[in-house]
Amino acid sequence: MEYMEQARAVAPKSPDVFILEGDILAAKKQYGDAASRYEQAIYFDNKCKEAYFKYAKIYSRSNPQYAIDMLNKLIEMDPEYTVAYGELADVYYKNEEFAKAADAFSKYVNVETSDMKDLARYATLLYFSGDQDKALELVTKVSQREPNNTVLRRLNMYINYDKGDYAKSLELAKTLMGQVEDSSKLITRDYMYFARTLSKNDLHKEAAEVFEKAVNMDTARVELLKEMGSEYEAVKDYDKAIGAYKRYIDQAKDVKLNDYFNLGKVYYTAGASIRPTEDGVVMTESDSMRMVDYLKGADSLFAHVVEKAPESYLGYLFRGRANWAIDNPQAPKLAKPFYEQAIAVMEKDPQKNAAGLIEAYRFMGVHYIGLEDYPASLEYWKKILELNPDNAEAKRMAEVLPQYIQQ
Repeated sequence: MEYMEQARAVAPKSPDVFILEGDILAAKKQYGDAASRYEQAIYFDNKCKEAYFKYAKIYSRSNPQYAIDMLNKLIEMDPEYTVAYGELADVYYKNEEFAKAADAFSKYVNVETSDMKDLARYATLLYFSGDQDKALELVTKVSQREPNNTVLRRLNMYINYDKGDYAKSLELAKTLMGQVEDSSKLITRDYMYFARTLSKNDLHKEAAEVFEKAVNMDTARVELLKEMGSEYEAVKDYDKAIGAYKRYIDQAKDVKLNDYFNLGKVYYTAGASIRPTEDGVVMTESDSMRMVDYLKGADSLFAHVVEKAPESYLGYLFRGRANWAIDNPQAPKLAKPFYEQAIAVMEKDPQKNAAGLIEAYRFMGVHYIGLEDYPASLEYWKKILELNPDNAEAKRMAEVLPQYIQQ
């Protein structure tokens, strides 16, 4: 400050004096005052490139478009002032205009002579701009100069995953995750891609565990909880799957009705998995209680779906499924009103809802057999045949039930 004031006394209109004062104020985080000094430097010398550059840099976060306009003026003034392209790319990147960022940075970087930090940044910008082919070409070329570069390794993994080469992506992911000496260099996206790559290679348990690491690293990425739940569901670890989906519903800001529905389906699958598949096998009391708890949890969630979307048949249909699983399969009662409600909705468009209707009609057919009301049962099997004349079970029941009716 002392020498700046001496300089001002000698040359009060020198842009260098205002640039130095702006730098001092910027270092003190007095950004508004700093910007006004750079503006004064431009006033006294409208060709002062350094003032334009620093003025734009001050506004890069608070007013990105203003910064972009200033940098474009600078580039128009001197197209060879390459540092401006680098700053312009940075502003575009922060503003999530990735294609423009990559284009600007291409005028700043030189593939043959630039340092690895700039080359890695260029590859990153190309990747986020959607030009994966060019990004992969650059990664392949410059990786020879620095094979252990973390940024280039991660981009290589990302791109191969996005292109569908899951085996290679997994190999690259294991190399990246296993050989980075400083784990702080790894980012949430690394774990996210690693988890997805594991999943695509049918390593679902491992994928779920890596998703857990990603969520712990960045608790704001709550959407990853759904993917984690899906992986636990794939290995039939229903309790952890339920836990993950519930955490998502508790933490997410924009929970959809479908999220409740999907959680209900996990509860339903968990309960249905406990019921014996062979006749004559009796569940333990503990298993029976667990099964009912899961199925009641499912029914509660499907009831929420019905409340919020009464025009959809799905909530009614799945309430029917959950309650049929709780019922005695040979004499079901709890599920009946829900299947009837589902039928009322689905019959508005029978062809579109054929699969759901066949399930509901089958339930009603079984229900009335349990009540020994064979004429009522036969009507539902006939309805199935109207939708699917080749349905073997319905054909058999249509042949057998008239014999009971005649008796």
